Amino acid sequence: MQDEKRITNVLNNFEKFINVCDWLGRIPSAKSEIDAERKNAFWLIHMKQAKKGKSTCLWREELDDAARKSGIPELFSVDSRMLRTFDLRGQKIDGCTVIEKSERLSKLGQTLWICRDGNGRKFERSSYELRRIRDHVDYSDLIKESISFVGENIGCWTLLGFYDLSKENETLWFCSRTNGNSEEIKKISLPSFSIIRRFLEVQNGKKIEELVDPSVGYGVEDMTAQKIGRWTVIGFSHKASNSECVWYCVCDCGVVSTVSGGKLRNGCSMSCGCLRKDVLSKVAKDKFAASVSVVSA
Repeated sequence: MQDEKRITNVLNNFEKFINVCDWLGRIPSAKSEIDAERKNAFWLIHMKQAKKGKSTCLWREELDDAARKSGIPELFSVDSRMLRTFDLRGQKIDGCTVIEKSERLSKLGQTLWICRDGNGRKFERSSYELRRIRDHVDYSDLIKESISFVGENIGCWTLLGFYDLSKENETLWFCSRTNGNSEEIKKISLPSFSIIRRFLEVQNGKKIEELVDPSVGYGVEDMTAQKIGRWTVIGFSHKASNSECVWYCVCDCGVVSTVSGGKLRNGCSMSCGCLRKDVLSKVAKDKFAASVSVVSA
């Protein structure tokens, strides 16, 4: 059981590493000024040493399998500078030809590529944007529409860029948040563009009379952008079998989930469960501190 938990933790760290690579458009560098990139670069260094038996870090063969499935089979074997996984040079994407890598980065720290269109004009585009358009041609319009959301805050998350659509037609985003003293970059599943847009409008003080979905019905309290405990309500999700409205919410700890309106209104749900854990942890610490003071007295 403990061994399975270790494997899960190692693979979760690998998934976080791939998310950062995918967003930045390069293998992370230990010399970067971006905290999340530097942190993941050191993780890769430690894993390479662990594979050689020169580190106390845990190495699992499953990491090589995961790297192979992600299209970087030599990730833990060769110098990162030799990996050309994210090299777009010479590729034709969205009617333009990628010429070479730019010497500067985007405002968000992403790798930029110099491109040339059919008229010979040169311009820069991020590796992230080019690969999204290349791999998902049908999403090119969505990517362009999503640019207006970049930099906006949904609860504790800051939107960095649209990634994909889920099987349930929810939108997948690269988001960042401050976690302690470091910055975390993660893929987050959020509702549709229309719900996100409406949330941002309400959050910014725009008064909107109608609900985002007519199926909500009349006389129902619109909870969009309300703060309830640790939950921030993003928008309406669906109606449950008992005709109760269910809402998309994001917790202060970063978890995105759906919560029924009744539980939100009567205070039965104040968080994803992290609030209860924090309260129990504080009670345990207080009891321990009290027992220590009694013994020392």
